[in-house]
Amino acid sequence: MVSPLDLRFVAVTGKGGVGKTTVAAAVSRLAASRGRRVLLCDLDASGATAQALGVDPVGYEPVEVEPGIDLMQMATADALHHYLRTFTPFAPLGRIRPLARALDLMGGGAPGVREVLALGRLLWAVRTDEYDLVVMDGPATGHVVAHLDSPRSVGALASGGLLAGQTRWMRELLRDPALCGVLAVALPEEAPAAECCELIDDIRSLDSAPIAGVAVNRLPPGVGLASDRAILAAAPGLDLSPGSRAAVDALVRERDRDDVARGWARLIADRADPAPIWSVPHERTAAVVAAVAAVLEDEW
Repeated sequence: MVSPLDLRFVAVTGKGGVGKTTVAAAVSRLAASRGRRVLLCDLDASGATAQALGVDPVGYEPVEVEPGIDLMQMATADALHHYLRTFTPFAPLGRIRPLARALDLMGGGAPGVREVLALGRLLWAVRTDEYDLVVMDGPATGHVVAHLDSPRSVGALASGGLLAGQTRWMRELLRDPALCGVLAVALPEEAPAAECCELIDDIRSLDSAPIAGVAVNRLPPGVGLASDRAILAAAPGLDLSPGSRAAVDALVRERDRDDVARGWARLIADRADPAPIWSVPHERTAAVVAAVAAVLEDEW
């Protein structure tokens, strides 16, 4: 199984609030620590990715924010500008932004237009060896499928010509499991776990990047405070003081919560198989990105 660190393009996605951006930042930092040139893209242009790294927000043009890590925020107009500048003999500069706004309005009627521009910008950085690894801090699970499927959907609308040719190489690159993969992030809870399992099925139904693995946040360790199950099992029959009884009851509740969490993690693991799952701490501040990266380094 290929580690996400061995890929050239990693799309990180997950239900809102599960720690997706922290994982994307940690993967980028870990790859950079191993000497790889990394482009980290905030696809939603929310500024959350910059916040995770503890740096000021950036724009569309990549900016080095740490040694080995360039950060950018996606913008449809700028992605269109990049496309025209790269793939057409001349770029009508005065009309680029109005055209981008028109494409943005077309997005509802012609699905995939905005997505293929954004994805194309990132995949081009892979194709031209501009970076060793491109990490897409992608949209939530409900939208990432549209991005990964956009080369096929847009290519189907273009029977030939320049656009068809561009979507063709994008599809070929995405289909290569040695180059591209999706890293899903989930919590061991009912709604996030169910959504993660649905995402895995959706990704596998596409002719696109495969699931490279799942990072599960807040997964309790295998041995914890409630590990002595023999004592806990005998606890109902023990003559305990009120304080001790309350403590034992708290341990029992913790054990039960941990068992439920591990059950959701097993569900994710079964659905993801043969792709692996990893356990990482769930944190939101910039200081813990290094800690998450350290955990992933141990597991990868």
